[in-house]
Amino acid sequence: MKYITKLFLIAIASFLFVSCADLDEKSDSSVEKPQDVTNLESLNTYDLLDTYNIKSNFMLGMSIVSSDFTAQKTPYSLAMTNFNEITLTDNLMSHAGVVLNDGSMNLSSVKSFVLTAKEAGISLFGSSLSWHNQQNNTYLLNAIADIVGEMKRVILVDFESDALGTSYSMTGNSTATVVNDPKGISGNVLLVGNTTEKANQSFPKINIQLPAGLTLNDCRKVIIDFNADGSSGLYGQGMRLAINNNSLTHYGSPSSFGCPNGDWGRSAIQLDISALNLTTAEKGLNEFVLTIGSATGSGFYYIDNITIEYEDGAVVRTPEERAEIIDNAFDTWISGIMEFSAESVSSWNLMNEPMSDNAVYKLRTTESEADDTKLYLADVLGDNYARILAKYARQYYAEYGGGEALKLFVNETDLLNQSNKKCERLIAMIAQWEADGTTKIDGIGVKLDLVYSLDALVQADNKANVVKLFTLLGATNKYIRISGLELKVVDANGNTINPANLTYEQLQAVSDYYKQIISQYYALIPDGKHYGITISPVQSSTNVGLWDTGYNRKYTYPGFASGLAGK
Repeated sequence: MKYITKLFLIAIASFLFVSCADLDEKSDSSVEKPQDVTNLESLNTYDLLDTYNIKSNFMLGMSIVSSDFTAQKTPYSLAMTNFNEITLTDNLMSHAGVVLNDGSMNLSSVKSFVLTAKEAGISLFGSSLSWHNQQNNTYLLNAIADIVGEMKRVILVDFESDALGTSYSMTGNSTATVVNDPKGISGNVLLVGNTTEKANQSFPKINIQLPAGLTLNDCRKVIIDFNADGSSGLYGQGMRLAINNNSLTHYGSPSSFGCPNGDWGRSAIQLDISALNLTTAEKGLNEFVLTIGSATGSGFYYIDNITIEYEDGAVVRTPEERAEIIDNAFDTWISGIMEFSAESVSSWNLMNEPMSDNAVYKLRTTESEADDTKLYLADVLGDNYARILAKYARQYYAEYGGGEALKLFVNETDLLNQSNKKCERLIAMIAQWEADGTTKIDGIGVKLDLVYSLDALVQADNKANVVKLFTLLGATNKYIRISGLELKVVDANGNTINPANLTYEQLQAVSDYYKQIISQYYALIPDGKHYGITISPVQSSTNVGLWDTGYNRKYTYPGFASGLAGK
């Protein structure tokens, strides 16, 4: 099918070239052609890119938006005539595009596109089975989040069962005595301080027993009614709270909580228990001594209705529970995607960008990325989560009829920088994953962001880094895939040059660089381990590439073609 389609597209291309030649024949042959016309004619003598692909089973790929391919737009024609593999740039085959916020999956688009690519006769490289940037993080994070319970309140002490005159212990001087509410509304209340000796940084101590089944771990706030004049506790140094013999924790003043001067602030003072920094043992308490009051040197104030706000029905997930949830989620996801693709798609990115750019860390985690909006599998499943993903991928690929040998890649970016240290860490990480004797990573994908510098010394370093990278990768004896090849040109100061402003000579130098890169890829990666090269993006206004935004060939095309041909 692809052969027939290619013949049709080649015929169209040939017609266009013949039309141009006809125009040339009408010109005056005695007039010397401008150099740019000669250069363009030379460029047009080159054949379609895939015709220079000399290696068997070598995948020459391009990235493409699924809708462009389905609608057979210009990128489709480019793919069908110049390449033998495509990789999707959108979410159609990704976790983010398939898994809905409730965890269900919509795989109809996957099924349709896989069939479209198969009928077109072009290979489809599978999207990433795991990638923090292309997964439904809303669903995954919600799935492992603690369950928030219903907030409820219970009055623990209202002093109504105490006889008038009952005393409570104080931390220092003065007294705490049960009296009638001076406003004549609340019945019994606790008076802190007295007319002869004001409470001077001294606070009442009250024995508390929580309702059956509750512990301090369930409690969120201590809430009290409070009544004081400005000089006797309304202002001062703020509220104080402690459990048992712990140090007092400081809070805002009663006034800052909205208590009125000389009247009751009903449930106005609400003190967060989390500020107490309780130990695990203390959080398990059902009975304890509560120390509470206003820090002032002239305390004379009333307290009533000591209330606890607690969370009912909350579930704090354990690390083991979170791991099980995510394990099951990826089991379901990989099973679903393989069901509709295994018969046609045999190469996948098992994971994309797992390594942290920060050398202090091995894998990306919430801590290494300072980002809690995404789920990093290493946080939940541990450093060896690749073993889990590989197990499911191979299991369901076989179960759903995968015929060709499944190839699982770990794809990474930025491997040229940091003196190739990130590449070394990646190779070591793969060795760790495979140390169980079961897990197998078939290949490494390299997002190759090349830089061509107009500074000769810098460019020499750029070339040396590529050689070192391919040398490191070649030593793994794994399939090596250049998963995204793009190139930018920078001036001597490191500033990116707009491709439209590059001279013919500079484009020729870039063309030669493309040829060198492919030659080094061929030479330094063992025979039989060259999976292929994917150009991504195929045309761009910021990167040089092989085509401009109008899909016209650039003068970099010959070097790339020659490199593919092994010349």
